[in-house]
Amino acid sequence: VTVTSSLATSPTTPSTTTSSQNTMTTPKIKITYFDIEGRAECVRLTLTLAGVPFEDVRIKFPEWAELKPKTPTGKLPVMQIDDGPMKPQSSAMMRYIASKYAPELYPTDKLFEVEEMIGHIDDVSASFMPCLYMSMAPT
Repeated sequence: VTVTSSLATSPTTPSTTTSSQNTMTTPKIKITYFDIEGRAECVRLTLTLAGVPFEDVRIKFPEWAELKPKTPTGKLPVMQIDDGPMKPQSSAMMRYIASKYAPELYPTDKLFEVEEMIGHIDDVSASFMPCLYMSMAPT
């Protein structure tokens, strides 16, 4: 299943992102993940907040066996920029997108505070994830 972001432009018209510090033509970005929010949701939200169009490819679990060996680390999500190589790690994707396309989301003068909050969110997520996965297990 491929879902194109509501921010997408036509394939023949390059899109332009305007931030408080720069104006640039945005590349073609594709995010591939399962058909759930999970680890890719922070990336999708960052792209949306940055106003960057992207292709949101949501795969079904049966498709994963074929795709897994083609990914860099055997895990999802992955991001591709201009049909380049797959890039793993949702936190790296989020930081890259924010710093490149929306510096106001990742301000260098508040970098410690931003990273501190990201760390707190990661801690909270890590503490409740086992419960979430247990609830998804068949009984």
